[in-house]
Amino acid sequence: MDESATSPDVAVILAGGKSRRLGQDKAAVQVDGLPMLARMVALARRFCPVVAVSGRDPSALAPGLTWFLDQESGIGPMGGIITALERYQKPCLVLSCDLPLLDESTVERLLEAWRARPSWAVMTTF
Repeated sequence: MDESATSPDVAVILAGGKSRRLGQDKAAVQVDGLPMLARMVALARRFCPVVAVSGRDPSALAPGLTWFLDQESGIGPMGGIITALERYQKPCLVLSCDLPLLDESTVERLLEAWRARPSWAVMTTF
């Protein structure tokens, strides 16, 4: 990894939930005129050159993206995180598709914490 990097090369949007509590596909819910999944993809692209989706084929909501299923299903968001880290073998910015209030300044705060992390840190969470 380039220690001078200001953000990871890869962002992964977690979109594997079944939306049982909401009763409809949360990734498709409109926020600011976009499906939440497409909104998260656009936000992630402001920071990372590569954006992928974990958990579902995003083509109906955000076409043209790489996507993958969790290697181990049934363990929630951790399944997507583990699969992304194994797939890309480098740090990834991981965002959930269902964070309607997440904004650019909050992601920047997360990345500031990532840049300031100790050398032994495996993950930076926020």
